[in-house]
Amino acid sequence: MKQNSSIQMITDYEGDMPNLDVQVDGEIPIFVTRNLVMFPGILSPILVGRKPTLALVKHLEENPNTIIAIVSQKDSNINDPQIDDVYTTGIYARFVRAFDMPGNYEGNNRTVILQGLGKCKIKEITAVEPYMKGYTVALPEEAEPKRDKEFSTAVEDMKMVTKEYIHGSDDIPDDTQFALDNINNPVVAVNYVCSTMPFPVTDKIQMLEENSIKDRLFTLMKVLNREIQFQHLRQDIRSKTREDLDEQQREYFLHQQIKNIKEELGDGDSAPDKKELLEKAKNKKWSEDIAKIFQRN
Repeated sequence: MKQNSSIQMITDYEGDMPNLDVQVDGEIPIFVTRNLVMFPGILSPILVGRKPTLALVKHLEENPNTIIAIVSQKDSNINDPQIDDVYTTGIYARFVRAFDMPGNYEGNNRTVILQGLGKCKIKEITAVEPYMKGYTVALPEEAEPKRDKEFSTAVEDMKMVTKEYIHGSDDIPDDTQFALDNINNPVVAVNYVCSTMPFPVTDKIQMLEENSIKDRLFTLMKVLNREIQFQHLRQDIRSKTREDLDEQQREYFLHQQIKNIKEELGDGDSAPDKKELLEKAKNKKWSEDIAKIFQRN
C-alpha cells in the first residue's frame, strides 16, 4: 500500500512561480544533500542529520534571510563530502522553517524546508567547517516559451505520462498526483516532476543542467518513458513467475486429491490393481482435470 506522506511540496497548489532572481555577493553557505536534487521554484522538506548540516540549519534559524546554495553529492555513502564529492551545478535557496522530528529530544534529526530559487554553479569552496561555504555564480535559464504549441502540448503529455508512472509505482504517494493535477504553471509542473519522481540522481542532474525549461521537459520525457518501460518489464516478470507458481500449486493440489481418491478406492493400504481401480473410478464424480491426472497416474 502506498504511503500518503508527501516527499516533495510546491509553492502552492495554484502553481505560482516565485521570483527566482537572486543577487548574491561574496561567500555563502553551501547545503549538501544526499539522493536529492532541488529544482527552481520547488519547496522541499529535507531530513537533516549530519553535524555540518545541523550547524548550517542552526545558522539559518538565527539568520533566516540568508541565501544559500544547495548541491547534491555524487556518492550518498560519503559522510563528509568535499568539493570533489559534489555536483557543482545546483540552485540558490532560501530558508522557510525547521523543526525537530517527533521523538527526537537531542536535536540530532531535524527537518528543514527550503524554497528553491535560481540555478547556480559552485566556483570555489572556501571552508568545510562548521559547514561548507564557497563562492558561486548564477546560471540564468531561458524563459518559458510563449505561445509555443509544441511546449504546451508536451507539458500536457508529460502530465499524462507521469500519472501512468505514478500508478505503476508502489513507492510514490497518491497525493503526488493530486498536487500535479492542481499545478497550472507549466514551469512549476516540469520542475515539480523532475524534483519529486524517484529518478536516479544522475538523471536529475542532467535535467537541472539543461539551459531551458523546454530542453528540461524533453529530457524529463525521455527518462519517464524509460522508467515506464522498466515498470512494464518488471510487471511482466512478476506475472510470469506468478503464473508458474499458480500452475505448480494447482498441480500439487490435484495430485493430493488423486492420492486421497486412490486411498479411498483402494481401502487404505490394501490397494487393488489398476484395472480394479479404473472400474471403481467410473462411479466417481470429479472434475475433468482430476480425471485426466488420475488416468495418467
